[in-house]
Amino acid sequence: MTKARQLADLGNAYDDGALSNRNLIINGAMQVAQRGTSVSSVSSGYNTVDRWAISFDGDNDNLVLNMEQSSDAPDGFNNSLKLTVATPETTVATDEQASVQYRVEAQDLQGLAFGTSSAKSFTLSFYVKSSVTGDFAVNSHNIDASRLITETFTINSANTWEKKTITFAGDSSGSFNDDTGLGLQLSIFLMAGPEREGTSADTWIAYNKDALATGINNAFCTTSGATFQITGVQLEVGDTATPFEHRSYGDELAKCQRYYQHTYSTGSAVGTASHDNMIGSGGTQSYSTAGEVSGGTYTFKVEMRAVPSVTFYDHQGNSARCSRLNAGVAWYGNSNVGVSISTTTSSVKPLSPNGSTATGMYCHIVADAEL
Repeated sequence: MTKARQLADLGNAYDDGALSNRNLIINGAMQVAQRGTSVSSVSSGYNTVDRWAISFDGDNDNLVLNMEQSSDAPDGFNNSLKLTVATPETTVATDEQASVQYRVEAQDLQGLAFGTSSAKSFTLSFYVKSSVTGDFAVNSHNIDASRLITETFTINSANTWEKKTITFAGDSSGSFNDDTGLGLQLSIFLMAGPEREGTSADTWIAYNKDALATGINNAFCTTSGATFQITGVQLEVGDTATPFEHRSYGDELAKCQRYYQHTYSTGSAVGTASHDNMIGSGGTQSYSTAGEVSGGTYTFKVEMRAVPSVTFYDHQGNSARCSRLNAGVAWYGNSNVGVSISTTTSSVKPLSPNGSTATGMYCHIVADAEL
């Protein structure tokens, strides 16, 4: 088939607008990991790869997962999100569940026209690799309208990259708010007890926990050392999966920083952060970096989704503390740095030497506006 024929066929299959900016997923190629590249014993929330959260619910008394940004990926990709079962679940209780989640802002979903007679379907495509074969459940949860739809996909061959495509029907009964809040939550279930898979939900229904993971077989979470990897995730309007929309690392980083950003080096943990790029104020000092702003005011790299929660750290990673620069040479931890005032564009931290002879006070900032 000629290149011209391929392009023509793609144009005939896709008619929902420009091919650029069609992927509603940020960091679908798992390029950005501002919090660090690996975490043992993950907890609910964001751990490593940006925009991808882990969710535990119910009495998860055994399951322990490790999470990392892996360099193992299918052709055309450099990274994947990898989960490893460090401690398996002995028996999956009725209300236990664990999932990988992606959360989409409501204002980014207006093109789906949900809640109208013109509601459009949308398609999720991704590459997945697991050491355990079998069925997994994936659902879309309209948070604003409290509605749910669940589908399944199958790992056919162990330790093999496979591409999966799932199309979700449009929903004329539930709309998305036009705001910066959480609109759609995608959940790929790794574990779910009987109470979570008792109701069929391959069409949109009122939110029902019984339908969260219909069809899952739970082999992954009960197998010690089992692995699950995913990358190349794309969510787009329509019933056709188009080729993955690759974006530059810089573009993806800026999009991720709308939700989370910090002043220490990307990919390192704040607990091991040096004094590089600390913001500061007070006294005459010889230290100067691109991240330093006099008066303790820090302008965010990009405007954030909402006014973030801001945590301040000294150069050793101690929270609610700052560091002092003594004679422009030595760095020392110091006492609590006080109250911050933040907007979506900047944060102000009152800093003072607290009676010490330090020439200036400095700190790292972590700003979190995740959904």
